[in-house]
Amino acid sequence: MDPGSVVGLVKSCYTIGVQIVKLCSTWKHADSEVEQSVLIFKSCWTRTELQVNFVMRIEDRMDEDHRRMMHALLRQLKHTLSIATNKLEGGDPKELINPNTIDGIISDLENWQRRFDPSWFILMTIADTFLDRVLDSEKATERELRGPATAAKGPLALAAGLRQVMSVSAETTANFKFLQEVQMEWKDIPFSDAKAGYRYSNDPRWYIVDTIKIRKASQARDVRRDVRALAIKLAQADPLAFGLFNCRGVVPVTRRGYPFASHPQLGSEQQGMETLKSLRAMLLSPDQQISLSWKMLMACELGKAVNYVHTFDFVHKNIRPGVGPLWWHSHGGDKIWAHNVYRHPDRQGNNPSSKYTMRHDIYSLGVCLLEIGLWESFVDYTNESEFHEPPQPRFSNPYFAFIKWWKEKGENAIHRLGIAAQGISGETGTDSTVSA
Repeated sequence: MDPGSVVGLVKSCYTIGVQIVKLCSTWKHADSEVEQSVLIFKSCWTRTELQVNFVMRIEDRMDEDHRRMMHALLRQLKHTLSIATNKLEGGDPKELINPNTIDGIISDLENWQRRFDPSWFILMTIADTFLDRVLDSEKATERELRGPATAAKGPLALAAGLRQVMSVSAETTANFKFLQEVQMEWKDIPFSDAKAGYRYSNDPRWYIVDTIKIRKASQARDVRRDVRALAIKLAQADPLAFGLFNCRGVVPVTRRGYPFASHPQLGSEQQGMETLKSLRAMLLSPDQQISLSWKMLMACELGKAVNYVHTFDFVHKNIRPGVGPLWWHSHGGDKIWAHNVYRHPDRQGNNPSSKYTMRHDIYSLGVCLLEIGLWESFVDYTNESEFHEPPQPRFSNPYFAFIKWWKEKGENAIHRLGIAAQGISGETGTDSTVSA
């Protein structure tokens, strides 16, 4: 691909974007609703402008795959902006000052932004100090355009934070300090392995707590190393951008039968814990209570979280609706069917045939997305009041429907599933993983 093609597209997008801003500026004295929509568009365009200008400056440092990916995305942006220009220049004057017209343009630009962001952050993994120098110079421009500091970080500040996280040194990891164990008030999160913990201190607040249990003393050193690395990286994670909780610290705890257990303290919240739900709890609720828009949002957020776990160079290894977005598991397996239903065929049972890779996460993600699409939990639970014990997992209706389908399709189904599994597994590439 011609190296200059990306630069040419950036310049075209910039020209059209500036033209739209000028057209919108003619409405600055319109009613307050229209004026508010114009301000939102300008904010969206400022973010886009910063990112595409950065892409243009580092274009010669991209490899062919990066360049092809950016070219496709920028062509989409140019098309989106061109449609917006046509609406503004050739439409009915009365319709143009309708806030819905601008809101539609904003929605199109935000949709493009959501498609662009994952690729944007992938660019930040390029190992080249030139990117750091460009980021440093462009961040000053970002501060000027965005004005006073806001709660949400700008795209360049997020990118710089990601590059800082990706280059964490061994010395930094070794110097990471674990927290001392403190008394907490615990609260179960329905159908989740994570818990909510209320910490009493000068700054009392709730935390979401995931626990990693180590049953072999020989694993403790590797786990401490990997927990440090994960905690340092997630301390920089922006929840809004990455769909991941911040890690607020790690507490090593010794319990009888467990030589070492670490508790990542995740995503502190002072309010709203009474309504906290796991994805499993939501899947078990009636379908009519959840709109299609919310289902799509949940699916997108789950996919985004997994994508950024991989961007941080980790493998999740335990993706299912009842776990937190940062829960990761041991290299070994188990025979718990409620876990295995989410695992790739190569990761079944006590002694899986292959090591965890990112592809196995994608398989598990696909199972979760299928549940969201059907709005059916593949795992059901016993009724606590009926059996007088905590809810236990059991086969759900979709499981029995699958068994019926399997018997009807026979060998043809086996052949098709084999092709699907081969497609997910792939044949090339090396994935990073986490010792646990």
